Amino acid sequence: MTIREDRRILAGAQVLYKPLAALGSVGYIPKGPVFAIDDAQLRSTLFSALASLASDQRILFLAAQPPAEAAGWLQELHAYGFQPSKASMAPTASVVVDLSRDQQTLLNAMRPRTRYNTRLSRRRGISVREGSSRDLDLYYELVLATASRKAFSPPPKELFAQIWHVLAPLGHAALLVAENDGRGVAAQLLVTFGDTAVNQLSVWSGDCPDRKPNEALHWEAILWAKARGCRSYDFEGIDPAAARAVLAGEGVPRTLLASYTWFKLGFGGQPTLLPGVYEYFPDPAMRAVYEAGLGQFSRPASFEY
Repeated sequence: MTIREDRRILAGAQVLYKPLAALGSVGYIPKGPVFAIDDAQLRSTLFSALASLASDQRILFLAAQPPAEAAGWLQELHAYGFQPSKASMAPTASVVVDLSRDQQTLLNAMRPRTRYNTRLSRRRGISVREGSSRDLDLYYELVLATASRKAFSPPPKELFAQIWHVLAPLGHAALLVAENDGRGVAAQLLVTFGDTAVNQLSVWSGDCPDRKPNEALHWEAILWAKARGCRSYDFEGIDPAAARAVLAGEGVPRTLLASYTWFKLGFGGQPTLLPGVYEYFPDPAMRAVYEAGLGQFSRPASFEY
């Protein structure tokens, strides 16, 4: 859904649907809505259009997780019928690397051990290449291996194939593969969102941990993003408590010193807190059903490595 003036898009939202048998559907707006200009009337127009869409498409529950840039108008959501939700659908904290710095400065900003491991991976034979559609099967094999090791339910293969086939031809997606002796051991699906390259999902077979393929993979992803003019690299998901602690100058909690959060923070990025989920019910009766425990859905904040 977009609002345009002549050929310019002023505002928009991508609404994803999930059918619920004959009852209707639920909808989700990831990282949206988005607005090209700061204008209260424009926001009112878009949210009115979303309400009409929810009615027309029989959406029983519409969730939105605004982007970080929405901080200035989050307080307006209540007037449009949206309320804060307890649902977890996407990360609410992340680590973002500023790519305006030169390569040596980026390296210097890393934790010493991370920088050492990044260089060690190359000395021990890890190479990273940009993949193609022919590597989607390999990528999903690594998704399944990661899911088995980390005990989560993997997304369907079709999800990643669809992301690739829609975004890659436009230059908005890339697949990076880390190899050891020509065999893929880790991979990452990258997508661009505005001027930011986002780590959509990094996966690892669990093999050759002493050769540090994951450090090599993220470093090459950072370089890939920088070479394409991106201003930021978003690791996509860390523990929110850790982000709040680091921002408060307290350091990472000891319980997270061997976690994916600790790993991602090692690359010298800035912890960032993101808006949570806001929910909208066209029918108030459905809110009572939802709050009684029916219809809730969530996803883990991160299920990498």
